[in-house]
Amino acid sequence: MSAPKTFQIKQSESELKKLMKSSHPMIAKRIHAMLIFKRHETSGISKRLVADAIGVNHNSVQTWRSLYIKGGIS
Repeated sequence: MSAPKTFQIKQSESELKKLMKSSHPMIAKRIHAMLIFKRHETSGISKRLVADAIGVNHNSVQTWRSLYIKGGIS
C-alpha cells in the first residue's frame, strides 16, 4: 500500500468552512473533502478515509484532489 499523497491547500480552514456553507450541496462535498485534506496536510490522509468520512466513492475524492492540485479551489 502506498503512502497518502500530501499537498498544500492554499485556503484556511475558516475560508473552506465559509465556502462549504454557501455552496450547492454537491460542491459542498468537494470542499468538505478539501477541508479534511487541510486538517491532515502535513501527515497526509488516504482518499479512502476521506471518502468514508463524507460518504462518497474514493474515485470521486481522487478526481477532486487532482483537480485541486492542478487548478486550485475554482
